[in-house]
Amino acid sequence: MLRGIRTLHRAEFASPVKQTAPLPSLPPFRSLVERAEAHHVRAASLFRRAQRRSARNRARADAEIHAQRLLGEARAEQRRAQDAMDESWRLLMINDEDTLLPALEAAFEDNQAPAAALGVDIDTVNVVVLVPGLDVLPDRMPSVTKAGNLSLKAMPKSTQAAVYRDLVAGHVLLSAQEALAVGVGLEAAAVVAVRREADGGLSALLATRIERHARIPEGTPWAVLEHAGRDTTVNLRGISKALSPLNLAKEPELRALVDECALD
Repeated sequence: MLRGIRTLHRAEFASPVKQTAPLPSLPPFRSLVERAEAHHVRAASLFRRAQRRSARNRARADAEIHAQRLLGEARAEQRRAQDAMDESWRLLMINDEDTLLPALEAAFEDNQAPAAALGVDIDTVNVVVLVPGLDVLPDRMPSVTKAGNLSLKAMPKSTQAAVYRDLVAGHVLLSAQEALAVGVGLEAAAVVAVRREADGGLSALLATRIERHARIPEGTPWAVLEHAGRDTTVNLRGISKALSPLNLAKEPELRALVDECALD
């Protein structure tokens, strides 16, 4: 579990690409000819070869006209589909909320930590991610005795605090990277990590801004966040630097975001 926490932020996401509408499928030309021959040749006398040959020629001419009509209809349908795809791509590129937010909702659906995009401010999307509480962490960790034997020892408070910082930072970075992958017109993701408390309420633990072109160095999620995050707001308490809820009385914008989540 600890190894998984420290690599959360290393996930990779594919960005959407501009689509090209395919030409709708057309029936084989031979089937059109056969259908036309069935109509024309049926009326020709079985014993009049010239009449039947003329009927086949008329059938082929009719089949060619039919094929051209079907091709024209298919191309018109392709153009309509391409126009719709182009418009969807344009709206995604300009960060249209009615286009981008549903796309992000679908992308976030399978995330381990639930996330939601609440709105777009020009080129920045506002994302809230619901991170797990401390109770998901093991209370013991692998260790080695002086005799060289494997054992499990109680996890020190400082280690627990560090692992939890990595867990929260990992989910924040993961959500930001996925949002930027899906939102091809975005330049940044402003992410707020919230946690469900024992009384059922939500508290905000961290707020930061991850820019598209931020350099993501090697290191633990928390170290990466400290390097790549901009305008990061966090409340670290004690010697262990434990993540603690932010004082939202001093952060009205964060308070509004948390209140919006609580209403959903």
